Amino acid sequence: MIRNFLFLFVLVYYARGQSLLWKVECEECPGPSYLYGTMHVKDSRAFGFMDIVEPSIEECEMFALEVAMDSISPTSFISVVMLPKGKTLKNYYSKKKYKTLQQKFYEKTGMKLFPFIKMKPLFLQGMIGEKVMDNKEKDFLDLHLYNLAKEKEKKLVGLENIQDQVNALNSIPVKEQAKILYENFVQNDNQEAELMNDLLNKYAQGDLEGVYRLIQKTEYKQEFLKKLFDDRNIKMANRFSEYAKKHTIFGAIGAGHLPGDKGVLELLKNKGFKVTPVLK
Repeated sequence: MIRNFLFLFVLVYYARGQSLLWKVECEECPGPSYLYGTMHVKDSRAFGFMDIVEPSIEECEMFALEVAMDSISPTSFISVVMLPKGKTLKNYYSKKKYKTLQQKFYEKTGMKLFPFIKMKPLFLQGMIGEKVMDNKEKDFLDLHLYNLAKEKEKKLVGLENIQDQVNALNSIPVKEQAKILYENFVQNDNQEAELMNDLLNKYAQGDLEGVYRLIQKTEYKQEFLKKLFDDRNIKMANRFSEYAKKHTIFGAIGAGHLPGDKGVLELLKNKGFKVTPVLK
């Protein structure tokens, strides 16, 4: 899912409060609800807000991820993860560049590239990016939160359909993915590792404005980012609004969906909700 890609997880504009957790209230709401910006990582730096997140989950009747877990199946993402039928990575690189990519992939992951030769470059980039993290936690952050909510017997829902994510991910041409993968991990090797580490450190500090500046260094086109964030934000804000007016709900979504003029927080404000940061 989209939260697998670190460089796309967070877009932010609210600088007055250093927090990833936001309280959402309205006059007709039965009580306060919450939105939390997540990252799909096992890095221990991303787990620093658990002291305020866990009590907030406990307060709420419902728990939501972007997509309900029971709606996800391996076949849902075949068209996203795998290259078109009959194609391999060799179709998108010269022999020289493919050989160089093989070497870099092995250096970064300790694995040969061949078993992943039919996988789209966007997913390979996510695999390589994970290697700069400490990966000390048992579960990814969002899965950890989901398991907490399940243990507490919260009603589990999703804020969008699986097809929304599939459509967004399929909107970026494979040729562009291949170009960006090569540039990031061959031509700009050290810069990419530094960016990933800086991103995690900013996230761990709740420095959303700092994370926003780092995200702007990615090479993805605005057209893709619009489909990835803006279009989906509208659907998630609408669904969250519907739930919050009937139940208290804790929403855990990729942090990139929260901020900005077209982010979920601003969209909820426009609907009459009061949105405030929950500080540590």
